[in-house]
Amino acid sequence: MDKKAKFFRRVVANIVIVLVLSGTAAYVAFGKAAPASSDIQPVYNGFSDNHVSLMVNVHQNTPYVDDILHIFSENGVQTTFFTAGIWVSENSPTLKKMFSLGHEIANHGYFQKDHKRLSAARTREEITLTHEIVKKTIGIEMNLFAPPLGSYSSQTVSAAKSLGYTTILWSKELTPSFNSDTVRGGDLILVQPNRSTVDMLDRTIKIIKARGLSITPVSAVL
Repeated sequence: MDKKAKFFRRVVANIVIVLVLSGTAAYVAFGKAAPASSDIQPVYNGFSDNHVSLMVNVHQNTPYVDDILHIFSENGVQTTFFTAGIWVSENSPTLKKMFSLGHEIANHGYFQKDHKRLSAARTREEITLTHEIVKKTIGIEMNLFAPPLGSYSSQTVSAAKSLGYTTILWSKELTPSFNSDTVRGGDLILVQPNRSTVDMLDRTIKIIKARGLSITPVSAVL
């Protein structure tokens, strides 16, 4: 083999070595250090043995929201209201009432958007706009986010996390077929402001309490 051929082979071999080492370094720095997007999930329930939450998602039906607040007060319940920014902009007195009654206020995005279809930038915008209007209205910093309709992607959860938010979903939902006897410590129970909720809420609260469970804000259940 002549000298030119040997030189060429050495050059090619060195290039291959550099590429392999670079690829390995990139894998260590970016592949192993960062969790796969499929591992990024919202929180569906807490770990408390004796606390549950009746989490209320609010973006409309304000009269029913007032009814729910009254039932909670009658039963000595303080819980979490996830409020949409557009709703807050039109119902600031009700938000102030929630807060004055000791309820935890959390983020439900600004509009009723399907976050599974939104870019990370749009998700951050929805969360940020709502954060700002709630802070302006009652002076608090929120850190819990419930995506409207329960629709999300790993990108949604990552975008919320980048803003200091934990994404919350639910383990049970209060519907006409709801069975209070199935409630366990750590459950996050979704409550929608509507007529069927108002009709069954008082009885549901009493059954849950009779089973030795405390109804608290989401943060306490987590």
